[in-house]
Amino acid sequence: MRTSEEITEVIKSIIQVQSSLKKIKKDRVNPFAESKYATLDAILEEVLPMLTENKLALTQEPLTIHEENAVKIGCRTTLFHESGQFIEYEPLLFSFEKGSKMNMAQSSGSIITYSKRYSLSAILGISTGDDTDGIDTSTRQNNNEQNKNQNYKQQKENNYSNNNNHQQDGEAENERKLIQEIMKYKNFLINNGKNIDELNAYIARKEGVSDIGAVDNVRILGFFKLLALKLEKKLKEEEQQTMTQTQIEGIAPVKWGE
Repeated sequence: MRTSEEITEVIKSIIQVQSSLKKIKKDRVNPFAESKYATLDAILEEVLPMLTENKLALTQEPLTIHEENAVKIGCRTTLFHESGQFIEYEPLLFSFEKGSKMNMAQSSGSIITYSKRYSLSAILGISTGDDTDGIDTSTRQNNNEQNKNQNYKQQKENNYSNNNNHQQDGEAENERKLIQEIMKYKNFLINNGKNIDELNAYIARKEGVSDIGAVDNVRILGFFKLLALKLEKKLKEEEQQTMTQTQIEGIAPVKWGE
């Protein structure tokens, strides 16, 4: 971690932000872990106006580090106070999974988003648990609206223009298709005798996290697609070996339905 010579003002502002934060609603579902999590958009919508109100600015710089046998991707988060004081936190990096055969741009973007989300949550001590109290949710939303300054109102109006609404609809449709693809490969693996808990644990281990619920859906799709394709290839090879062995032994293979 790197800081300015003095950090008293930035620390005071962080304390003010943390004292105002409540649980952030989880707005996305991870179909494999059967769990919900808060997206980066949901976290920023709650946090940015509070940072602005307390004279703080947030930057999250994407990073790519090339090592001898691996590429690591993530971000470095910094909080700046209007006084010029700052705290620059250690980057959160993850290995790029080349073997997943996913689109490189999608995979890189997914990792960076994941890094931003967890870095910000850890730095500010954000809880992303479910909101179960409807009254509390309504009260929090009203209070947030009252506390937003004019600059943030203008920013929100721009962000939620008609064009952005169309974009959000498209993102929701893409997410639905993504989950359908995930379920297709998941069902194939289960139907062919694979233990889904073991596969989930394998993916979490590869991503360097304790639970698959912390893995982005795009990454999950890449892993399960690769595993399914490998299994399909193995099954075809075994089927071919059985047919060859049958022919060697002089036994005509049974053709069901004839």
